[in-house]
Amino acid sequence: MKAWKDSEAPRKMPHVFSGLLYAFLIMGGAAFLLALLLLLGGQKEESLPASRYVIHAMSLLAGGFMAGRKSGSRGWYAGGMTGLAYSAIISLTGYLGFDKGVDWTSVWFTVGAFLAGALGGMTGVQTKK
Repeated sequence: MKAWKDSEAPRKMPHVFSGLLYAFLIMGGAAFLLALLLLLGGQKEESLPASRYVIHAMSLLAGGFMAGRKSGSRGWYAGGMTGLAYSAIISLTGYLGFDKGVDWTSVWFTVGAFLAGALGGMTGVQTKK
């Protein structure tokens, strides 16, 4: 059995953090654009739940893509860990800020975040030269 310092996990952590940075930057920009659409456009607030999942998916794909591209190998791992970290931060924010507990929606969000990040990571590894 490999020790923690001999495994690949410590070497992948900087890639996960850079993927998280990209994911949260994209999420912030997309949320800002959505707020502008609500303010200036005719979009109704009833469409927000669908828009929320689209924003999260785009952010996770981009964050996983960057994590996979920077890692150079095992993009599914770097992207998946980015998705899990993203999901943990979002869930922790919901718990601390809005008193939202764990339910099936948050479990499915975590599974979807891992899969979207892993897909982005696999794509990102393929673009590395």
